[in-house]
Amino acid sequence: MDNKFIEKAEEIINETIIKLGYCSLGLIDIDNFPTISTVTPAKSNGLKWITFVADLKSNKVKRINFCDKASICFNNDSPLLYNITLVGSMEVLTDRKTKEEMWYNGCEHHFSGIDDPNYCILKFNTKRYSIFIEMNEISGII
Repeated sequence: MDNKFIEKAEEIINETIIKLGYCSLGLIDIDNFPTISTVTPAKSNGLKWITFVADLKSNKVKRINFCDKASICFNNDSPLLYNITLVGSMEVLTDRKTKEEMWYNGCEHHFSGIDDPNYCILKFNTKRYSIFIEMNEISGII
């Protein structure tokens, strides 16, 4: 049963990425308070990791540099009821190879190109998950 729900959660995440959808990102700020941002995922490797495009000068990057613990939540109530919560850590990546791999249509609205000095990648690495789909819930460790 767990594999079925993990596969469904991965499908939901991939569908969100394809449609340039959104999810919520929770980080800790410099005053040790939780903050929530709406973000667009760029790519994923199942539940293992998810990337996001960001501005190197953004508050998100400042928060990650302060505390790399993070949580991501994908949810919806129609037509499929689900809540996928992932807990793990974030890292800020600035190497050209990763920036090339993660670039997608739409990034040009925010950055001049792959070599834009403010263009960076946020990589979320999952440690544990809680998946609720169609009134069924599982949780586990990656």
